[in-house]
Amino acid sequence: MRDVILIPGLGTNNERLYIWLRPLWRLYGVRLHVCELAWEDGGDFEPKYQKLLAAAEGCRNLIGVVGASAGASATIILAARNPELTQRIVSICGVLDSNYLNPVTMQKRSPAFLTAAKIADQYLSEDENLAKKLLTIRPLSDNTVDPSVATVPGAADLRVRTRGHAFSIAYTLTFKIGFIKKFLLS
Repeated sequence: MRDVILIPGLGTNNERLYIWLRPLWRLYGVRLHVCELAWEDGGDFEPKYQKLLAAAEGCRNLIGVVGASAGASATIILAARNPELTQRIVSICGVLDSNYLNPVTMQKRSPAFLTAAKIADQYLSEDENLAKKLLTIRPLSDNTVDPSVATVPGAADLRVRTRGHAFSIAYTLTFKIGFIKKFLLS
């Protein structure tokens, strides 16, 4: 059985939201681990990163990390700092350009995410090989994250025929498991 870590985004601090995904991913031979980072608790990013790193190091057969929305930034940071742990990474509806974020609003809502988005931007701009490890998945339209900032040059990119943020993430995590697994194993 292969291991994949899922990092949810803002507003999803309830692991029960993801319980229904585990049996679906298991059908594809994947053990799904949800690493909830509590983005909106007001805390700093580094302790959240250490939690993610411990989760990744604890997996026996990790094939990749999937970040949904804000979780995409943490996924990119893990891949940049610990390339031996992550051969491939996936961003679903993630903000991959921190200039898109309103810094005043985001500093109040989630300073950890604002920090992570800026760090991820820096890694993506400094390491062209990082984009080659990345699959971005984005919908036709999204009321939360503009699809134009949910991809980066050099990354593999999939447009799902959906509209809306939460629905597109749920759709992708439910119906694109095989596609994601194939990418992670490529």
